[in-house]
Amino acid sequence: MLHVVEGAIEQPHFGEIDHVSVREYYRYLEQDAMARLKAAVPEEARVWCKPDERVAIGKAYRKILQVAAEDGAELIVMGVHGKGALHRRLFGSTTHHIIREAGCPVLTLRG
Repeated sequence: MLHVVEGAIEQPHFGEIDHVSVREYYRYLEQDAMARLKAAVPEEARVWCKPDERVAIGKAYRKILQVAAEDGAELIVMGVHGKGALHRRLFGSTTHHIIREAGCPVLTLRG
């Protein structure tokens, strides 16, 4: 299970903005995402499965493809939600990038 926190923290010129550490903020986002991933799998399911929860920072489609390639994934399963045709036309979507570039099948599920 992978959650990618997108943002500009990878840029070295970011430090503090109005006395709020950007790095601390992203650390909080990572911890929150990890807690939500762990909560997504019920305790009784952990008896028969061992989920591997991960959080990464970067461009979502790049990180998903990277982790899938590194782990030799045989299937990528993604929840999808639309942001509208104009947004998709201007920026593309994570789902479309994954479907086009993945080295394995991609299963998409609507919430």
